[in-house]
Amino acid sequence: MAATLASKDQRRHLRSSLTSFCSCSDGRYCHLVVLRDISPAGAKIEGRERFSPESQVTLFLPSNPRIAVKGRVSWVETTDIAHHVGIRFSGVTPEQKDRIQALCGTTAQS
Repeated sequence: MAATLASKDQRRHLRSSLTSFCSCSDGRYCHLVVLRDISPAGAKIEGRERFSPESQVTLFLPSNPRIAVKGRVSWVETTDIAHHVGIRFSGVTPEQKDRIQALCGTTAQS
């Protein structure tokens, strides 16, 4: 648990709280998850499926059109009710970053 908390404490971007359904693919299956918070660098999701730490995923964010962002699972916490998963985005394009910031309710910075 300590390693999990240390990873979450290393955040460099302010996260925006959000509750919205979205999808997350592990490359084999696409799972319905709840997006709990997001920043231009990553997101926290919650769901019934457990994702392995360090695994590569694609998160399909609620937007029109939908945003597909690749990332890596940086931490996982499991409770009796759900799996909470931290995802660090990778290879985000400038357009995706702008759209994620709009979803966060923040403005893009130069």
